[in-house]
Amino acid sequence: MRSAARRRPAPGAPSPSPVRRRAGVSLVEVIVAVAILAGALLAMGHLTGQLGRTVTLTDLRAQAAEVAAERLETVKSATSFDAIDSLYAEPTPRVVGGRPRFRRQTLIRRVGGGSGDLVDYKVITVVVTAARLTTAVRRTTVIGDF
Repeated sequence: MRSAARRRPAPGAPSPSPVRRRAGVSLVEVIVAVAILAGALLAMGHLTGQLGRTVTLTDLRAQAAEVAAERLETVKSATSFDAIDSLYAEPTPRVVGGRPRFRRQTLIRRVGGGSGDLVDYKVITVVVTAARLTTAVRRTTVIGDF
């Protein structure tokens, strides 16, 4: 007599399986996948917006630094040390010609220059602002008496 051992199925017959195989994915799996994808897309959209704002602000700061550098070079090209104050001082901010969104202020402070002083130089600071800049761009140089 044969024992209760497993019997082999007849050739060509499907094999009996205690666990039924699934075909496809469940609705819950689809909803979870869509939620993860939506979260990733929202995060990428936010990151893209932040990147755009950062690039714009960096470009604006670079242009403001260029405006300040141009002004300092103009002041440094002065032919008379004593005339620097009267020619280039801008105690109140002014709109920069050719760049209407920037306002420039040129501050000049003389150090020394008295009869008993050993030093005589001017500290020139150019401050550039714009509506979208959070902080002003400042550039400073020192010019000695020549």
